Amino acid sequence: MNDNNHNNNIKYKDFIEKNRKNLVKKYSAEDIILWLLYSNEKEIFGRISLFKQLFLLWEEVIPFDIKNETIDLKFIPYKYGPYSFFIADVLENMYFNKIINIRGRKNSISETFSLSEKGIFMCNKSIERIKERSKDSFLKELAKKRITWDTLGNRGLLQLVYVKHSEYKENSLIKSKINTNIWDTGRFG
Repeated sequence: MNDNNHNNNIKYKDFIEKNRKNLVKKYSAEDIILWLLYSNEKEIFGRISLFKQLFLLWEEVIPFDIKNETIDLKFIPYKYGPYSFFIADVLENMYFNKIINIRGRKNSISETFSLSEKGIFMCNKSIERIKERSKDSFLKELAKKRITWDTLGNRGLLQLVYVKHSEYKENSLIKSKINTNIWDTGRFG
């Protein structure tokens, strides 16, 4: 074996070792997006709302054992609170593969997100995997949370996230415009 092939094998083995946790995950980022969109028949309006709802689902609703079996969604503090470039890529791939519908002007409140027929089918398969393991009780909680989150709108979601997860507002361009002093997290959290 020449040195070049040997070095490539070592790099590959290093990559596998470093990423082993994510290579054997039972649930994907696609599953998380499918669960959120499936939890309520209504579309989600706006990318900000979608990302904040995905963040809250990840942080507050998905049980630890399911989260432990799911690839990390890689949220970071960004311009409008928690954001994931990884999720943004996954959304584009899901749209390209006709798993989700995205309508309206991109990055505006008129942009909507919903499941396609293919997405509904895939989500049902994902939920079946959870039900087989009797891990589906959080889906009922998600359906209730989704109604609340949809009602809050962008500003309310931002307030909720900035109060409960203040570390994610550090890079926000609008943190000074979001009044978190009036927020009663007991009512909506």
